[in-house]
Amino acid sequence: MPISPLHGYIGAGIALGAFLAGWTVQGWRYQSKEADALEQAYSALNEANERANGLAADYEIAEAALNEYSKQTAAKVRVIYRDRKISADCALPADAASLLDEARANANSAITGKSGGTVQAD
Repeated sequence: MPISPLHGYIGAGIALGAFLAGWTVQGWRYQSKEADALEQAYSALNEANERANGLAADYEIAEAALNEYSKQTAAKVRVIYRDRKISADCALPADAASLLDEARANANSAITGKSGGTVQAD
């Protein structure tokens, strides 16, 4: 029995419809995977921004403390040298030597990350 052209057209239409349906479903699956990957990337970006903001806040606090300590040290140096006469051999006064030793020790401890001497309350 010969196949009528109508059956051929119907078969071709069904095949084309199945192909287009598969194409559409595959597109949805791809878009879903792409959206999940994009959501994960945004989540990682937000976490990295939060960590960076936390580190920046810690830095600002440390910088403010160091600036205050530096101002206190500069004031101490001004007090030490306010009414002193510099000797001919340019010897360093004992007060200034201890102040510089303390500053050096604190700077070295800050570089190594270890706790150095405590800052005096006076």
